[in-house]
Amino acid sequence: MTDEQAMAIQLWIAEGVTRAVDELSETHAVDSSVEILDLRCCTLGDFGRDGLHTRDDDIIAAVSRSYHGPISGVTLLTMEPEDALGWACADGNRSDPVATYVELGGHVMEAVIEGAGRALGGESVLGPAKLMELSLAGCLIETHAPSDTVVVSSLLRLHAGGQVLDANLYLLLDTKHMSAILGALSISAN
Repeated sequence: MTDEQAMAIQLWIAEGVTRAVDELSETHAVDSSVEILDLRCCTLGDFGRDGLHTRDDDIIAAVSRSYHGPISGVTLLTMEPEDALGWACADGNRSDPVATYVELGGHVMEAVIEGAGRALGGESVLGPAKLMELSLAGCLIETHAPSDTVVVSSLLRLHAGGQVLDANLYLLLDTKHMSAILGALSISAN
């Protein structure tokens, strides 16, 4: 991937995550913000070597959501369980932190995927967000994605409720959609 392509993908993800966090700051934690600390792109087969931001054998709290339309795949938002709980409770409401975490993660994924759909001139349809409590490897196996699937891996730093929390956003994309996405994102970035 060229530097220009990596920048286009980073802008796409940054715009989607920023849009989601702006909306969440109105409904969840007022002081919400996000930074993208690192972005990597590789195939699923090379992910253990090139795409990891954390150890893959720890149990994580992951929100998973499939999507189809102009692009198809699965997206995962993962956090350490303690950070997921902190994010879910950042607004002071502790009534159902698991449902809140799934809703927050699903909202972030929706904003990112909808941005790609718009860039490609179509509408993406997202499946329901669901919680997974497995290792990262276990979460990836559960997607049933082939080894040539493209994985865009972003390390995020979330600020919410006076806390600083790390998260990972993984976009698993069918290889046949990657060139269309890169073309559309390059055009929209210019």
